[in-house]
Amino acid sequence: MKKTLWLVVLSLAACTSSNFTKTGFETKTRPPLPDNCAVTVLESMPTDRPYEELGFCSASAPGGGVISDKTPDAIAELKRCTCRNGGNAVVFKSSDERGMQSLFGHSQQKVMVRGTVLFVPPAGTAAPAPR
Repeated sequence: MKKTLWLVVLSLAACTSSNFTKTGFETKTRPPLPDNCAVTVLESMPTDRPYEELGFCSASAPGGGVISDKTPDAIAELKRCTCRNGGNAVVFKSSDERGMQSLFGHSQQKVMVRGTVLFVPPAGTAAPAPR
């Protein structure tokens, strides 16, 4: 019984998570895209074509301790959050990490990232209306 409980606790600790906050007053939303859709990560809002801001995604992943950096896992979850909310681009806003100093150095306990979710129509096409 103790082994089963321990496995459940470990599996829950290894989960990534995300949260979406819709922006704007538009009541219509874009349909979700598959979790593995192509997402472009941007440093700033596009200036060469129109886009639609859908909201903000925050994502987190458990840290890798002193062994590995889990920031790529948090960014992958940020991309999945973008897809689930109809976006095809995310403007990376911030990254944060919770950890502690140990005898072996800094121990990463949790990685958090945040971005603005966008729908950017392909160049030369008009953006389809949200549903």
